[in-house]
Amino acid sequence: MASLQEATGSTVWPPPAASNISEPHQCLLLLYEDIGSSRVRYWDLLLLVPNVLFFVFLLWKLPLARAKIRVTSSPIFITFYILVFVVALVGIARAVVSMTVSASDAATVADKILWEITRFFLLAIELSVVILGLAFGHLESKSSIKRVLAITTVLSLAYSVTQVCGVGVKGHVSKL
Repeated sequence: MASLQEATGSTVWPPPAASNISEPHQCLLLLYEDIGSSRVRYWDLLLLVPNVLFFVFLLWKLPLARAKIRVTSSPIFITFYILVFVVALVGIARAVVSMTVSASDAATVADKILWEITRFFLLAIELSVVILGLAFGHLESKSSIKRVLAITTVLSLAYSVTQVCGVGVKGHVSKL
């Protein structure tokens, strides 16, 4: 080691103690720590609260939104509003189900599946909003909007399946 220091002219620091590797960082405890003895994680609660607040806000503004939608009578606005409701509901469902399954031993697998389902919905909705936004003036029929939703759903499903298969392959390869 001394010859390496002399050759490069730099100081070589020793590797960190092994105990630091096995202990999670303080910030990561938020992901895994339970609230008291409830077996509900702080992370799940931090995801649930904003989603519920956003959903309550949507319900509060629903009469005004419905009045605006009736005035415009555009199927794109109706689709946007429904997609926003779906995003809020998926976020709430994911947090509630994650809180429910965290009490069991299969919590890690179920949580990963829930995250992938959430990512699928969010990607499908984001793609739909982008495509509908780009083609705003050209998609005024319900059939064309249904076509856009179907295409973005298939694309999102294909992406999600490749992600799940890729994670599964990585998990099996790392065990070998």
